Amino acid sequence: MTTTKPYLDTRAYAHGTEAPLKLSICMYGRTALIPLGIKFLPEYWDAKTQTAVRHPQKQRLNITIQNRKVTEKRSEHRWDRGPSGSLVGFGAERA
Repeated sequence: MTTTKPYLDTRAYAHGTEAPLKLSICMYGRTALIPLGIKFLPEYWDAKTQTAVRHPQKQRLNITIQNRKVTEKRSEHRWDRGPSGSLVGFGAERA
């Protein structure tokens, strides 16, 4: 089973700068972070509800995030184990 959730990656960004939003995909006990191509300030992100808040385009952003979650969930069959037991394609960047 695969779980997906959005994650604002503020690890390497200074206070007051925009941070990238990534989709965290967990499967078989492994996690991959897929960049969504969206950046915004941390004060526009609610980590508890995992939604954009107080952003001028919050409705459009939340719809985009939800659509990407659904797309990744549907492509769950792409994430498969290879002959050595390692995950094939897991963690690879996709468009």
